[in-house]
Amino acid sequence: MKILLVDDNEAFIDGLAELLAADGHIVRVCHSGVESLTAAPRFAPDLVFLDMGLPDMGGYEVAKRLRTDPALASARFVSISGCGDELDQRPNGETFFSHSLVKPLRIEELEKLLAKLETD
Repeated sequence: MKILLVDDNEAFIDGLAELLAADGHIVRVCHSGVESLTAAPRFAPDLVFLDMGLPDMGGYEVAKRLRTDPALASARFVSISGCGDELDQRPNGETFFSHSLVKPLRIEELEKLLAKLETD
C-alpha cells in the first residue's frame, strides 16, 4: 500500500516509516498538516495515518481538507493520538477516520490493522 504518515514527532514517524517500508509499503512522511495538504494529492495514498495533535492545525481539520480532494477519494484515514480523549473530539459529529490508534503504538495492533485494511 501507499501510506502517508503525518506527525510532528520526527523520531516516532521516521521509525514508523522505516517499519512500514521494511514491510513492503511505499511510505511518504509529512511533519505538519500544511505539508500534508500539498503532498497528499501528489502522492495519492491508499492509507493516511494522521496525528491529531499537530501544532499547525488540528488533525480533524487536516482530514476534512484532504477528504475534499478527488485524488484521495478512496484513501482510508487512521487517527493517531497521544491521548485517547482526543479521538472522541469529533467536531459536529463528523467522522473522517475508519480507525483510531493511541500512542505508543503496539506493533501487534498495527500489524493487525494493516492486515485488515489490506483485505477490505
